[in-house]
Amino acid sequence: MDTNQQAQDELLNFIDSQSSSFALRQIDRSTLRYVVYARKSTLNEDRQEKSIDDQVKICIDQAEARGLPKPVAIIEESGSAKEPNIRPKFTQMLQDLRDDKIDGIIAWHPDRLARNMKEAGEIIDMLDRFMIKDLQFATSVFDNTPTGKMLLGISFVLSKQYSEHLSESVTRGNNRRTEDGIFLGKFKHGYVLQSDGRLFPDDNNFTLIQEAFKMRLENARLEDIANYLNAQGYTKHVRSGEHQEYVWNKQRVSKLMSDPVYCGVLWYGDARAVLSESYSFTPAVEMADFMRINKISDLEKASSGKLVLANRTRHTKRKVQADLWRGMVLCSGCNRAMHSSITVKKDGTRYYYYFCATEGCVFKKVSVKPSVIVTFLQDFFDTYSFTTKSNYEKYVTDYMAQVSLARSMCTSEINRLTAKIANEKRGLAETKDVIKHNKEMARYYVEDLKVYEEHIEKWSKDRRDLVAKRDALKGSRKTYPEYLELMQKVPDLLGSQPTLEQLDKIGREFFSNFVIYDRGKTSEQRWEIEYKLKEPWEGFLKNDDFSCGRGERTQTFDLSVPNRARYQLRHTPIGDS
Repeated sequence: MDTNQQAQDELLNFIDSQSSSFALRQIDRSTLRYVVYARKSTLNEDRQEKSIDDQVKICIDQAEARGLPKPVAIIEESGSAKEPNIRPKFTQMLQDLRDDKIDGIIAWHPDRLARNMKEAGEIIDMLDRFMIKDLQFATSVFDNTPTGKMLLGISFVLSKQYSEHLSESVTRGNNRRTEDGIFLGKFKHGYVLQSDGRLFPDDNNFTLIQEAFKMRLENARLEDIANYLNAQGYTKHVRSGEHQEYVWNKQRVSKLMSDPVYCGVLWYGDARAVLSESYSFTPAVEMADFMRINKISDLEKASSGKLVLANRTRHTKRKVQADLWRGMVLCSGCNRAMHSSITVKKDGTRYYYYFCATEGCVFKKVSVKPSVIVTFLQDFFDTYSFTTKSNYEKYVTDYMAQVSLARSMCTSEINRLTAKIANEKRGLAETKDVIKHNKEMARYYVEDLKVYEEHIEKWSKDRRDLVAKRDALKGSRKTYPEYLELMQKVPDLLGSQPTLEQLDKIGREFFSNFVIYDRGKTSEQRWEIEYKLKEPWEGFLKNDDFSCGRGERTQTFDLSVPNRARYQLRHTPIGDS
């Protein structure tokens, strides 16, 4: 062989050695570093699949039978593969393959690796780029050839179709059971869950849950409700019939308050049912009270169903018109919040009034006009004026503590949003990288790119708003003259023609609630009002730390509502002798 022919052969052999097909032909599996990946879904749809222990054992046995080296690691994960980017161990395994820390994967079946097209595309792309040098399945044989990758892709598609079909079947069955009034969860606070999926009161625990809702109606803080339930020794009832220790916190109480099952509406996906129509269900809170506790936005966060959204326009309109001191005006007969409403007469006159709607209450349907409470507020601030130096110092101390807490909460939320934005940016960069090296998979990632970008834009705006809010709070300390001006504005405003929003703000700033007593009838009718002040005002009154009020009013407030009722102010706060 002449020199030129020898050089040509050597050059062609070198070129062949650099191609992936040559590398695959020459692969020595005995030198590869394999990991076993076993996954068990936590969802009901995968109950029939092999358990993780079974998968690992079968994979190791098959590896030994095929003469493969002993796996360098066993990766076990519980979680569905229907959605991408929710399995941290799987994500780390792919990264280790990219970083050349491992070479191949052994799994029981392709559906253990992916049931969504994004991660399926990543696996095929990594096979194309020889980042995954070998795949082994206990239930089938895979060859890294065009035909082999086509069959693998078909397997992924069939796994996705099976998963989605099964999910639809499960959802359809769950919706049907929900519409029949059957609760699908494991437990519900304050109730005993029977074997037929029906909920019945759990003695003392049910009473405690009722009390929690009453406290919220009286504007109790979530932390205070959690502390109350913990102090009462609350324990949750589980399917086994036992009671287990349960510790409440702010987040758990918030979730409790926004769950419509406690007012008798079962809500699952797109299905809903009024439980009283299925059996003798006992609600922990009246539906009207539940709606007063929750705003539409709170319920939307709690679930993705349609319970409140179906009446969005009507509810929103009613909320704007009749929201004055909502939940603060209590009936003395049943100690529950009175309903507020507006009646519009033919001449256009608006009558705003409160009334009790509690069945069995001696004062049911007795109504009272807001002007009665406005008169009380005027008398109160004519009698008491919190303008001493010690009032100011205590107010500022409490106010700055609230400012510090608010700034701390802003910082915490800013940090959380920063982490979320960084995570979305990583996901966006990784997705763009996949598209860059695998153009034919781009159509699978269009929606992902859009979601990443929308999240980044929205959360970045939210973060900027929070930073501005935190900065604005930094210099919000009031001086003593500013405090005196603030105290003076309250009686001045009450003596003019304030808006409903201004009245609501004044009432909520100083008071927790007003309890209405109905004394007398018709022309002799009069009202008595007990009240509960908020801190620090409650402490000022108890310690006689206040100045005398100015004693005279320049103008009586009028809501354009005739009110012939005589009014009597009870200056003794609730709880005092």
